[in-house]
Amino acid sequence: MSAVVHLSFDADALTLRTVRSGQIDDVQRLPLGSAALVARFFKRLPPSAYALEEAIAWVEDAVTPLAAQLPTDALWCSDSPAVRDLDLGAQAAELDIDTVEQLFNALADWVQGHPAALAGIPQDAHWCAALLVLRECMHHWRCPVLVLGTGAD
Repeated sequence: MSAVVHLSFDADALTLRTVRSGQIDDVQRLPLGSAALVARFFKRLPPSAYALEEAIAWVEDAVTPLAAQLPTDALWCSDSPAVRDLDLGAQAAELDIDTVEQLFNALADWVQGHPAALAGIPQDAHWCAALLVLRECMHHWRCPVLVLGTGAD
């Protein structure tokens, strides 16, 4: 690993700290906090299919430009409570892209009319926002696995 990327997500922002050789090399802060997503796209639950598509596009527009600036072989990690909550109490050591995609598919099923309880996801707008942001980040930033914890600097 050439770098460790610490991902922090909260109500206000998504922040990335890239650490190389034990030193913070770069900090990126995007206005993609759960509060903005909830206010703009997830006012009602489940969100409409249109609102979900609009939210995806909005997040993609914010995260895609950073892809070229991020290390391609980094260790990705997060100790943010909002990210940890995505593992639905499994207390996993990491989240992989397949798990995140399965959760997102459950969200999409809920949007299409399937009960959230049957899909196994919380009926919580901030949880939905965190899932959406993490999914788009993992896809666009070539992050196959996110370690849940501080990682190794």
